[in-house]
Amino acid sequence: MVKGRERARATRLRPLPFITFAEFQAAGFEIEVHCPSCHRWKPPALEGRGHRCFAGVRFRCRECVARGLGGSGHLAIRSPIRRLALPPDYVVADLSCGTCVPYWEICDIDPRQPPWLLEDGQSFACPGCRRRLRPGSYHRLPGADDGDWGFAAHLLDPRGERMRRQPPTGASGVPL
Repeated sequence: MVKGRERARATRLRPLPFITFAEFQAAGFEIEVHCPSCHRWKPPALEGRGHRCFAGVRFRCRECVARGLGGSGHLAIRSPIRRLALPPDYVVADLSCGTCVPYWEICDIDPRQPPWLLEDGQSFACPGCRRRLRPGSYHRLPGADDGDWGFAAHLLDPRGERMRRQPPTGASGVPL
């Protein structure tokens, strides 16, 4: 028998809008893999994998395997939102699952717009391990003017507004 708390927890989890590589590519997302050995980002070889769920798929760099180096690649799925003309203060989020092996992330989604919009109390479920996903970090798109002292994603609240904090200054009051 399912208890009320378990039923409530199960109803709050929603599947991701895109699960397979083919669905992401059809929606205009870019798929890249980071090789931990040669530290390069490369497009993965998806022959015969387009219908598979992206979570849990292992990728290895062919060049590094030929040299005897190993390690599973880090999968990054990048949103097409970067190619749009958006204001410099436009805030996006990243989704990732730290429990899946290998690690994966979906970068630069807009959690305020469909298909990523959720109702209050809902979260996406990881398609690999079925655990709750929360947006990992809220940040501005690259190219935003963030001042001379840089920008830290942890200074944004979930609405994408900058929290009140001043840049570090030296003894003369000039930003470091």
